[in-house]
Amino acid sequence: MTDLLNSPLGYVILIGSGGICEPLWNHMRSIMERVTLTIDGMSCGHCVRAVEQALRAVQGVEVEKVDIGTAVLAYDAAAVRPDQIEGAIAEEGYTVRSIEAT
Repeated sequence: MTDLLNSPLGYVILIGSGGICEPLWNHMRSIMERVTLTIDGMSCGHCVRAVEQALRAVQGVEVEKVDIGTAVLAYDAAAVRPDQIEGAIAEEGYTVRSIEAT
C-alpha cells in the first residue's frame, strides 16, 4: 500500500511498502508535446544548422528534424514554454510563423 503525506518542508512524499519515503516527483513522468514549427527567414544549410543548434540548446527540447522553413520537435511542457523555443530561434535571426501540434 502507498500513502501520500505532506512533509514538514511542504513536499508531497510517497510512503511505499517497507516504509520508504520518496518525493512524489520521482514518480511523475514528463509529458512531451510534439509540434511542427514553420520558420521564416531560412534559406540554406547554414540556417538549418543554426536553428537546430539553437533548439538543441534549450533544456527540455528534443529535436526530431530541421529543414529549410520547418522544424519538428518535442518539448517537455513542464520544463519549457513555446515562447522560450521561439526566443531561441529569434536569437538566431529567424521568425516562427506558426506552431502546430502534431
